[in-house]
Amino acid sequence: MENILYLVLLLFFCYLNYRIMRALNIESYFKKGRILEIRLAYIFIILILSDLLASLVIKLMTLF
Repeated sequence: MENILYLVLLLFFCYLNYRIMRALNIESYFKKGRILEIRLAYIFIILILSDLLASLVIKLMTLF
């Protein structure tokens, strides 16, 4: 049960982080023409933040 909830939360936070990252416009920190690097940065940042947030919610739920 906990794994299913983690997966649902992870997907939700991936979507939420994607929307936030698009608004931040991090492309300005990269050189022009570095599309692969920008996409990889998006993926890594979104996955790391989503994992942290999903784990935090799961730990808070088990705490209470």
